[in-house]
Amino acid sequence: MTPRVPFDLRPPFVALAVSLTTLLGACISDPGPRETARAEVSGPDGVPVRVITSTRFAFSQNTTGTTPDSTAVQFFAADTAFREFPFEVSANIEETRRYLVRVSMAPETDSVAGTGPIDTSVLLFVDGDEESEASGDLRESSVQVVFQSFTNQ
Repeated sequence: MTPRVPFDLRPPFVALAVSLTTLLGACISDPGPRETARAEVSGPDGVPVRVITSTRFAFSQNTTGTTPDSTAVQFFAADTAFREFPFEVSANIEETRRYLVRVSMAPETDSVAGTGPIDTSVLLFVDGDEESEASGDLRESSVQVVFQSFTNQ
């Protein structure tokens, strides 16, 4: 004879199991502190470009100018360099947990690249894992990738 329990224990047990699984999954998937960001920038060999990198920036809503209601980047500190494709840039992001790479045309780009498109690709890796990618024609606009981690670690 099986003893009878005045209530069913299955629903609370299932809820507890789901809660523990969710909590365990969150702990496992949290990558913890991020340390290094690296971007691989490619385009037509030897074409000079301007690259801006920063770990100290913020986004704001642009309410004036020719493109109102667009997002603007405010740089608190940034490095600007002139490089030739292909190249890599990297930074320690342990303190800020953010990294921005923006590639645009340099003053002498036209004289080296001619008049065709300047197809550019930027792959962003954080601690060796690919985080994001952006590509486009530099003649139309700059190419930018951004990493920002909101974890508390």
